[in-house]
Amino acid sequence: MTYQMMKDLYDSLCGHSTLTATVPSNNIKIGWQNDFEDYPSISIIQVGGRETGQLGFSNTGGLIKEDFGPQIEIYSQASAKQNYDVLSILDNIMISCGYEKLSDTDSWDPDLLAHRKITRWNKTNIFTK
Repeated sequence: MTYQMMKDLYDSLCGHSTLTATVPSNNIKIGWQNDFEDYPSISIIQVGGRETGQLGFSNTGGLIKEDFGPQIEIYSQASAKQNYDVLSILDNIMISCGYEKLSDTDSWDPDLLAHRKITRWNKTNIFTK
């Protein structure tokens, strides 16, 4: 199920015209990146999550609870403000998709020579087994 949640998140970001007007969809990547072809860029990484089975009983055999915890990193070589502009769009997308924002922080990536905005999110899904 985690693969599907990651794919759904990726598709939501790449399919959002306001976001892709600022960050082209080919600059949105899944997984850790040691370099980007162009900036601004977004990297989606799974850093948390778990699955809990049998929350109750039903005709289908119970409910499954899954927590999905992506970390989304925004990179800009232009400015930290550009990251905030992208984050504003990203916040709206994530909240509308049912994610809860856990944290965000700013940093400088000396290897990429880029401003980095790190955000962590959580989404809980409950479904039948």
